[in-house]
Amino acid sequence: KGFRHIDTVLNNCTSSENNASLRSVACRALGNICTECFTSKLTETTSTISSSLSFDSAKYLCERISSTLITVLKDAAGSVRSMALFAIGNLAQTLYRLDDNCHLLSCALLTKLANMTCDCLNDSNDKVVGNAIRTSGHITLLLFERYSVQQQEIEGKNQWDGCEFYCNLLNALSGKVMTAFTEADGQTKKHTWKERSMIRKHGWGACASLALLFRCRIVTEQQKSSLLLQASKNAITSMVVCLQHVDIMNEKVIMASTSALCSISPSVWSSVSSGSSGIVGLALTPCIAELFASPPPPQQQ
Repeated sequence: KGFRHIDTVLNNCTSSENNASLRSVACRALGNICTECFTSKLTETTSTISSSLSFDSAKYLCERISSTLITVLKDAAGSVRSMALFAIGNLAQTLYRLDDNCHLLSCALLTKLANMTCDCLNDSNDKVVGNAIRTSGHITLLLFERYSVQQQEIEGKNQWDGCEFYCNLLNALSGKVMTAFTEADGQTKKHTWKERSMIRKHGWGACASLALLFRCRIVTEQQKSSLLLQASKNAITSMVVCLQHVDIMNEKVIMASTSALCSISPSVWSSVSSGSSGIVGLALTPCIAELFASPPPPQQQ
């Protein structure tokens, strides 16, 4: 019975007979299903993923959902694409919470979802971009930490380069952070209040996703990659710039960048500070300066 209901939701996501509002609501429902259907951890040797869902059924369901979402990401309506990305993000978070060897999706399907998600970072619809920023962090963490995907052959011929994908995403997200800075600094054209609000939202969302990306072991495992090293430094620098300009930056962007920098592990800092880059000092300086600029706490009587 449960599958019949899910089939109805899946059909409503893609049906051309439905208007965009209904397809959007169906995609949002699908995202909630991704969160609620998988309620406990398991491994491939475990018979059930919840009291009513076997491993094989869960695998089939994930593949059905993913295939549907790949189709929906091509929808002409921005609201539908946005909710499809919301669903992909929820699915990625759920799969990440499961045990390491519980692979409910094939690498080929997962890398396709990741590629399409990152393509949406350049969408013309700001809400689509916002959800793409959020989802890109979750799906990348899943790819590199649960699936350990570095190289993947797609459809027998095309090679998926994990390092290149990771670097491109780092650069795209750090670009969103820098756009938030240039907007606050008045370096860009005049924007409407709504446009400024979305730029800031994209900025703090990008910081949150960068925090997830820096949890991926690829940063320390691929230390010899000059491309990865430079992309990592650019991402960190973009967030440091926000701290250097607390007087003009939006508070949520500052908080998100600070939180992201604080979440970076010592091993990652060690990897990106090789040579004489001074990246650690660059990050510490505005934090120390802000501490000294802050008024001292009131003394207790």
